[in-house]
Amino acid sequence: MNKPINLLNITFTDQYGEMIVREEYSVTFNDVGNAEKFIQQRHAYWQELLSMRLFMSPRQNETIDTIEIQKIFKLVSKHFNISPGNIFRRVRNPNVIEARRFGIAICTYLTLKPQTISDAIGFDRTNIIYHRNKFEGIYEVDIKYREKYEKVKDAVLTVLNGSYSEDGSGKKIES
Repeated sequence: MNKPINLLNITFTDQYGEMIVREEYSVTFNDVGNAEKFIQQRHAYWQELLSMRLFMSPRQNETIDTIEIQKIFKLVSKHFNISPGNIFRRVRNPNVIEARRFGIAICTYLTLKPQTISDAIGFDRTNIIYHRNKFEGIYEVDIKYREKYEKVKDAVLTVLNGSYSEDGSGKKIES
C-alpha cells in the first residue's frame, strides 16, 4: 500500500532562480500520479498567466501573509503593465522600481513588517526599508506621485477580496 503524499506548498521561480510566486496548500494525495497531475496543472496555470518559463522548488514555512504579499505585487505589476517576474528581479528600470516601491508601500499600509515582505519577495529586509523610506520621501512632496499611488493602492485593495478601513489602520473590513 502506498503512503499518502502531503503537499504543503509549491514555489515557482524564473530561469535565474528568482521567486515569482508561491502557493500554500494542505492537500493529501493517495498516489504519486495524482500529486504530479495537480502540480502540473498549477504549473500550466501560472505559466499561461505569466507567459514565461517557470521552475518549481520546494519551500518551507509559508504563510498567508506571503501569499497576500505576492498577490499585492502581482496586482501592482499588472497596473504598471510589467511582468510580475520583473518586479522581483533586481533591475534599475525606473518603472519597475516605482512599482516595487508602491507594492512595499501597500504592504506597509496593511501593517506588514519589512521582514515579512522580505521573506515573501526575496529581497533583503534592508532593501525593503530603503524603498519604503524613499517612497515616503517622494510621497510627502510630490502630489502627482501621491495621487498615482492612491489610485494604485485603491485598485489593489479592491481586488484583494474585500474592503479595507479608510482610517489608515490597514484593517480589513469583514463582510
